Amino acid sequence: MASERYAKFLKDFGPRVTELLDGLQKAAGVSERPMTLGDLDILAAASWELLTTTLANMPEPQRRRRVRQLSETLAAGA
Repeated sequence: MASERYAKFLKDFGPRVTELLDGLQKAAGVSERPMTLGDLDILAAASWELLTTTLANMPEPQRRRRVRQLSETLAAGA
């Protein structure tokens, strides 16, 4: 039963992320044209706000893991 729910979650995850990203890009007005630095700033601010709100509402063990993974990802890209 749990494995079926997890399989459904994985199947839905990618399309939901894509849909959310498309919505952020549309809200920032960057989906139809090349992005300017201002567009990128708007998109980054909206993304950070969404991330902050999401992490604030996440249960502690999961939040700690996600923050650690985000830190590692950012450090690797620096």
